[in-house]
Amino acid sequence: MSSAELYNQIYLNNKSYLESGNIDIDKVLTSGKPDLRRGISLIIPIKQIFTSYEHLVNVFSNVDPNQYYYNFDDLHITIFDFIHAKNEYQRNSSLEDAFLEISKRAVDKIRAFNIELKGVVFSRSAGLIKGFDNNVLVLIRKNIRELMNSYSLTNDERYESESSHATFVRFRKALQNPTKFNETIENNKDTELGIEEITNFELVEHDWYNSSQTKRIIQRIRL
Repeated sequence: MSSAELYNQIYLNNKSYLESGNIDIDKVLTSGKPDLRRGISLIIPIKQIFTSYEHLVNVFSNVDPNQYYYNFDDLHITIFDFIHAKNEYQRNSSLEDAFLEISKRAVDKIRAFNIELKGVVFSRSAGLIKGFDNNVLVLIRKNIRELMNSYSLTNDERYESESSHATFVRFRKALQNPTKFNETIENNKDTELGIEEITNFELVEHDWYNSSQTKRIIQRIRL
């Protein structure tokens, strides 16, 4: 499935929930307590769309300021979750070395490329910035899965991602005005945010929200 078809499917699957305000509240955010979950992921840090991103967040936060909007420094595209963030995570240097070697091998023939960031789509639990990369990340993920198998390592993916999206909203409270919020989604479904030139990846240990305060960069991988 292409990214455009996938984003449209997310839209269709979640439209009625959002219109009725039937969303999934993030209990960790609601608790107000620090997120102690940790995991290891290969990610793309977003660096080049600051102005357009700040404008997008302002548009949505003016409609509903109670939700969790990612700080720009935390904004990222997840390529692969080697270990998705969980409370029982324990640091393991041998696994980090293996994940780093796998990441480098998986992207060995990948050269710098662009991701077009254009428009938003929402699920019941999050708002996504739509990314379009001509399926480069699909190929990298396929390479990683094959290498994980050859290394006899467990694949901890929650699902096989086929997109290059960046999560920018999590729901902390019920929607103040579902109608107005959905109008804002519709008005920004094709908003141009910019082109992100991808020249490096990061293998990181991070929490669920990729918070810059707690993120540890294991290594940057240049293309």
